[in-house]
Amino acid sequence: PESYVRNSNGTVNWNSCTPTSSPCSAFLGNPGGYERNIYSLGGEIETLGGMLKITTALIDVSTNYFVTPIAPISNGSNGRISDSPARSHLVDAYWSRQFTSHGITLGSSWRHDQANNTEYSLGNWHDTTSRTSLYAKVKGEAESLGLYAQDEWQMNDRLLAHIGLRYDYWKNSNGHIETPGWTSGNIYKNYQSRSADALNPKLALRYEVSPAIALRTSYGSAFRAPSVYELYRSGKIGTTTYTANPDLKPETVRTLDIGTDIKPWQGAEIKLTAFSNRMEDLIYTQGSGTVRNRINAELAVSQGVTIGLTQYLGHSTRLTASYTKTNSEVKKNSQSLVSEGKDLSSVPRRQATLGVDTRLGAWTLGSKLRYASKQYSTDDNSDVANHVFQSYDAYTLVDARVAYRIDKNMTAALAID
Repeated sequence: PESYVRNSNGTVNWNSCTPTSSPCSAFLGNPGGYERNIYSLGGEIETLGGMLKITTALIDVSTNYFVTPIAPISNGSNGRISDSPARSHLVDAYWSRQFTSHGITLGSSWRHDQANNTEYSLGNWHDTTSRTSLYAKVKGEAESLGLYAQDEWQMNDRLLAHIGLRYDYWKNSNGHIETPGWTSGNIYKNYQSRSADALNPKLALRYEVSPAIALRTSYGSAFRAPSVYELYRSGKIGTTTYTANPDLKPETVRTLDIGTDIKPWQGAEIKLTAFSNRMEDLIYTQGSGTVRNRINAELAVSQGVTIGLTQYLGHSTRLTASYTKTNSEVKKNSQSLVSEGKDLSSVPRRQATLGVDTRLGAWTLGSKLRYASKQYSTDDNSDVANHVFQSYDAYTLVDARVAYRIDKNMTAALAID
């Protein structure tokens, strides 16, 4: 970043914006860099009368840094650099087989994450190689294992059931922090390993009243462990610092939805769904200032409705549209009482989509419009202003894709998001 603010003598002024007293550093971005390489390998094989699919992956975040200038700011003043390389290993495998009226799926998922965040003082915040002393260091690992089974059971000509069960185990370990550069004193601490597990059921039913009308409902629960970043990596976005929390607990959710599928005329389908979610120990961001903490909110809920429309025009063109209305609320959050009764941050109240795709010979063309209403970034919903720095305004995105089928084995495609 470069400052173009000048004082009355025409020289660069980094620290105070005459005639106001607001620090110009509030408008500075944080120079940084990010690089992630993903390597994956997968395959499938017929065995035991079914199909076994296996996928492995390595996600290597080799660079993930940002620089913070330290006041008084000038081109050669001091700063700090925070770098957080990370690595993840994943293995997913599942086997599926269709019996007479049952479709059985058995699967497993394993993941290991490790992260190492180091923060060094810089002699010159414009020079990332001018590192001097260690300011702070934190590291840790997390491992998760999931085992699941599902039966897709065609109970009769009209009733279809999905019955499933998943077991999750999670453990974080080797957590460590040291802060030799902190003015409040050096912290040197090894965190104790922690683990948690959960057993989550799933039940979904779909009943075909007639060829044109079907009723459906589903109930389930889920488990999400905190990521290695949420546990151990404090980061900065713009002028806001998000602090890590090695004591975070996994979050859980229980979900219920009911709906109907209607085919009112040729080529058309309407889907109506009402849903409700109950979230406990929600991993949440506390605060509305320049420092925001990751915490567990004891209870939050969301409920709403979704309407989806699909219309086929002949055999080559499809039109789609959807609208979702969501009401969310933090019910209990003892670590941030001001958030109780407020909307969940980062959850828009209204979302909508419009899409079209069509085939013209060897060509396939498609486009989708996505809309989301304003959403809050603070837990107290205080960021009500629109069209200003750091506000999360309503937005509309338009994506497009074109593909050409060269022959029966090869297709070339270009997508713009």
